[in-house]
Amino acid sequence: MSMELWVALPAGEVVTAAGIVTGARSLGFELDLPDAMEFDDLDGFLPSGLAGERAGAEIQIVDPLRDPDMAEAFGERAGSIARIVAFSWGGSFLEGAFAFVFAAALVAGHDGVCFDPEAGEIVSVERIVETAHGLLEAQRSTPVG
Repeated sequence: MSMELWVALPAGEVVTAAGIVTGARSLGFELDLPDAMEFDDLDGFLPSGLAGERAGAEIQIVDPLRDPDMAEAFGERAGSIARIVAFSWGGSFLEGAFAFVFAAALVAGHDGVCFDPEAGEIVSVERIVETAHGLLEAQRSTPVG
C-alpha cells in the first residue's frame, strides 16, 4: 500500500530544515531533519526523525510546468504555484506521520496548500495535524515484532 500527499508552495518561499523543524515544533511535533538538507534538491527518501523515532518519507520537488496535471489539482491556485512537494510512503504509520508533519509545517509556515490525491481534496492544516497525531497514536499502539 502506498500513500501520497502534495503541498503546493508559492514563489518566493525559502524553505530550510531549521524552518521546517521550528514550524513542526509550533504545531506540537518534534521533527528532526538533517542540517545539510537542501530543500529544492530533495528527490528520494529523506531519513529523519519524528517524536524520537527514526522516520522519513519519499519526497520529490515537482516543477508545476513539468506536471500541469498535478498543478491543476490545486484548482484556482494552480497559476500561482512555484513548486509542489510530493510526499509518498508505504504502510508505515510513522512514515505517514512524518509526511503529514512535514506537510503541516509547510502549509502553516510557508503559505502552502495541501492536496490529498486519494481523497481528491484540499486539506486544512488542522486536518493535517489531526491526521499526523492519529498516525503517531496508531504507531504507538502497534505491537513491536
